[in-house]
Amino acid sequence: MKTALVVLALLLTVFALVVGGAYLWSTAPDEAPWTARSPEALGELEAGIEDLSRRYFRDAILHFERALELDSEMPAARFFLAQIYSELPNQREDYLEALRDTDPQRMNERERMLREYLLAVADGRRAEGGEVVAAYLANQPDDPWALDLQCSSAWLARDWNEAEACYRRLLKLDPNWVDAQGRLGYIAMARGRFDEAEELFRTYAYIAPDQAAPHAAVGQLVTVLGRYEEAQQAIDRALEIKGDFCEAHHYQVSLLVLQNQLEQAMAALGEMEQIPACSIYEQFGVFCGTRSWLHYLMGDVAAAEAEMDATCLDARGGWDASYHRVSAMTGDTQRAAELLAKARQGLEGKDDDPEARTYFLEAIVLHMEGVQKAADGDWATACELFRAADQDVQYWMISRAGFKLRNRQDLLTCLKQQGRVEEAEALVQEITAINPEYLGSPTVTDLIELAGVEIP
Repeated sequence: MKTALVVLALLLTVFALVVGGAYLWSTAPDEAPWTARSPEALGELEAGIEDLSRRYFRDAILHFERALELDSEMPAARFFLAQIYSELPNQREDYLEALRDTDPQRMNERERMLREYLLAVADGRRAEGGEVVAAYLANQPDDPWALDLQCSSAWLARDWNEAEACYRRLLKLDPNWVDAQGRLGYIAMARGRFDEAEELFRTYAYIAPDQAAPHAAVGQLVTVLGRYEEAQQAIDRALEIKGDFCEAHHYQVSLLVLQNQLEQAMAALGEMEQIPACSIYEQFGVFCGTRSWLHYLMGDVAAAEAEMDATCLDARGGWDASYHRVSAMTGDTQRAAELLAKARQGLEGKDDDPEARTYFLEAIVLHMEGVQKAADGDWATACELFRAADQDVQYWMISRAGFKLRNRQDLLTCLKQQGRVEEAEALVQEITAINPEYLGSPTVTDLIELAGVEIP
């Protein structure tokens, strides 16, 4: 259960991939990184892996599907497709079932490890999946595919020290594993080391200048920092390289919203919706949900409610943080309570799930509770809830950073309403130190109006 605030995160956590060697059918791991029964199928697999390394997901899917047409038993193609569809159970299940039915003896050692890992995670046995990877690395310590899975585990757990050391080792083993360079940049962002993050992202762009992802990463970072003109240039460059690079289109919408250019954001969203490669966003309800939010920001509550119909809400897992805010701020207490209860259900059984923590569900729920308390007039409790949400999320990628900025603005409103002047002034300094433009033109003003305060 995830809101649209984290849809981009779902895509970004597909583990990093890079082009490897290509060989024909063999079960000897030192001779065959991938098993295949035809050179043509292997060529399609190679092309798919290259597209994944560039984060061109739709192109990769087409290559992997073609590889399976040529070789219906190719385990690697099934594995990669199951990974891409990790958040779409209906599409994923066919590939998982095929992997379950495949004889492991027809795979090489690496493929058996990937199969065991994927099935363990899919079945909710994440710890067991980690043990599978660790056991494999004990015998194959320099296998970048297994090492990347280990790095991703530390990344999901937000163990930044371990994740950084792991990704640096991965780059040392394989300097062409460029997605690791991007991950290091996001780790630096999460730690608040923005100069270091920018250096890492620009190095990423230098290493892979003809790829859209590193330029989009630069655009994402400088958007968070309030350097909007530079952000636009970087996003334009990413889209010049790959016009259907959906991450860049998504960043474009976020950039326009942060600048309070809401009509332009709506138009950019409409353009993104027409791109076939971005259809996965529709399955998560991103387009209808974002339109609903933009209508609300533009003052059209009726349009916001009409857009968030049952189909849209169902696509978003039955709840949505922004729509909860619309409900709370417009006095629909019953609907707000239902949405909040549904969001809380998403946390059930997630205490030991590092992936759930990575998607900052707990912070979102705390924020929603804060909005509800503020709407109910319990500002003191709202302040504490906003503070708790702030402490649980970092400026880590634009989805989290945008959420953190909005939550901090709400916390600032709450502190000012409570007359906590020194705390409010300190928070203003913290916000402007990251993004000096953010408070100058706030996009979301409903809580400010409710509190009857002025935000500098």
